[in-house]
Amino acid sequence: MPSSKFTNLDFDQIKTSIKDYLRANSTFTDFDFEGSNFSVLIDTLAYNTYITAFNSNMIVNESFIDSATLRENVVSLARNIGYVPRSRTAARAKISLISQHKAHLKQRPYRRV
Repeated sequence: MPSSKFTNLDFDQIKTSIKDYLRANSTFTDFDFEGSNFSVLIDTLAYNTYITAFNSNMIVNESFIDSATLRENVVSLARNIGYVPRSRTAARAKISLISQHKAHLKQRPYRRV
């Protein structure tokens, strides 16, 4: 049997690898994988393998501070090296408006809703 390569992350490559693996097995040497119901099982297995490989790749990426994308993971990894990031704060701005038409301008008191 040929050695398995686990570096394929493309659905079609995974499907081809599964077919090659089954063809190398003495039980399935003359089996037609394209036109049989067995093709549905191979597609399901390849899809499951693709999703598992994708999820594993995302988990590994979130384990390192250089490749993490979620803030929660970056903060957790930064704490491991002694950095405590500040929490999120909203932006603040002071705005001054000057109107040329003071006759129609009424100042209303600020009410919090």
